[in-house]
Amino acid sequence: MKQFKIFLTLLVIGRAATVNAQQVIAKFRSLTYVTYEIAGKKAVIKDIVEISEDGKARCRSVWYNGIADTTYQLTESKLKQLNRVFNGAKPLKSFMESTKLPENEHFAGPLEYVVYTNNLGGEDHLTIVSPFMNNEFNEALEYLGINPSKIKYKGKTIINPGLARQILSSEKQATYIPKIEEQPTVLELH
Repeated sequence: MKQFKIFLTLLVIGRAATVNAQQVIAKFRSLTYVTYEIAGKKAVIKDIVEISEDGKARCRSVWYNGIADTTYQLTESKLKQLNRVFNGAKPLKSFMESTKLPENEHFAGPLEYVVYTNNLGGEDHLTIVSPFMNNEFNEALEYLGINPSKIKYKGKTIINPGLARQILSSEKQATYIPKIEEQPTVLELH
């Protein structure tokens, strides 16, 4: 009888924790955030975060020794940030504040792309140059990737031909992407 009471208590606590676990609901059906490079005429995906409407994020990253893959639940505060941008109310391009770098400023990357489907089924996408975006947009995408603890797959690329085609198509339309270059080194005078 004592074991049954313990079991029943744990069941009730577990049920209560499940009910209260996620109160913030995503205002989108899916969201995909990618960092990539262009190699020849191909988009090479380096990192990809795919977020479902239940707030679960799958993060895959290319590391020197393989591809790491992890899934995790987004926090309510991160979902709130994402909901302020990815809700279908405004086109993603409206979060751009500029299309040119200030004089003598360099863009070292990374190249970024985001595509999402809102709750009504509408889709929007954007090739991102983070210095051109407003703070609300940049903060929403900050810290989406969690460093996985171990390599899951051998290989050097994340293969998703459909997404790679979308990225290339978006980049062709994005005439605002600056040339990627390292910042010049400063010479020390002795």
